[in-house]
Amino acid sequence: MASQKFLKLNIFGIIISGIIGMIISGGNVVASSHCPPTPCPAGSICFPNPLCYTSIVEIVENIIRYIWYLSWVLVPLVVLIGAFYILTSGGNPNRLEKGKKWVIYAIVGFLIVLGAKGIIGLIKAAIGIR
Repeated sequence: MASQKFLKLNIFGIIISGIIGMIISGGNVVASSHCPPTPCPAGSICFPNPLCYTSIVEIVENIIRYIWYLSWVLVPLVVLIGAFYILTSGGNPNRLEKGKKWVIYAIVGFLIVLGAKGIIGLIKAAIGIR
């Protein structure tokens, strides 16, 4: 029982570490500190644009790109976790089924992310963006 609790904590730690690593190394997903300054007329109050994007399309593209890169980190981890459950099931049908579910959910999740990226590409091609 204690080893299962330790395993769950390790899995949680790996996932959180991956997310933090993606946030740190991913640079700007939505916000950026490298925005060019916007001109402000004299005598008026102006707020700088913290997003550095001028359209909703750019924001959606960056969010999808971030999710795409995050999925490349998380999917192999989740498949490895499922494989671990399968390999250590020792004939226990509950652990075997749990491992299969982890692998299937990882693959389905990746297909959803892949489909979202593809649909966005098709929509952009259909309306003539880039």
